[in-house]
Amino acid sequence: MGQRTNGLSETDLSIAVDKHPALVSARAQPEVSARAQPEEPSASPTEIEHEIAELRRELTGLVQEVDRRRHDAFDLRLQLRRHASVIVVVLGGASLLLVGRWALRSYRYERSDSARARAANLARAIAILSRENPDRLLR
Repeated sequence: MGQRTNGLSETDLSIAVDKHPALVSARAQPEVSARAQPEEPSASPTEIEHEIAELRRELTGLVQEVDRRRHDAFDLRLQLRRHASVIVVVLGGASLLLVGRWALRSYRYERSDSARARAANLARAIAILSRENPDRLLR
């Protein structure tokens, strides 16, 4: 349902069949129609009932297994017990990343001079230059 070809028309397909040797030999064989196939003898009602009962048993087992797995998947305590090592590793890695980021920021903050400190240093340098050699400051 809803499947489409990749843009080939019937003429394109017939040309491709004519050129390909394996398809030419397959095309030469007679087609079997639906009417030519032999019909299956109908099974007795007891055989059908036994087959239905067997299918129900198999389906019941599958549904019970899916239900058990669903309960296991949503049991938080069980998942914590099963995956404790993975959880510890992930939480440890995340905490190391956060601590490392904090340490790097504090290191960069301490190394960089603030704008206020740089402005104070510039004011001191101008004051020193103006006291010692005002002509040099004007240049």
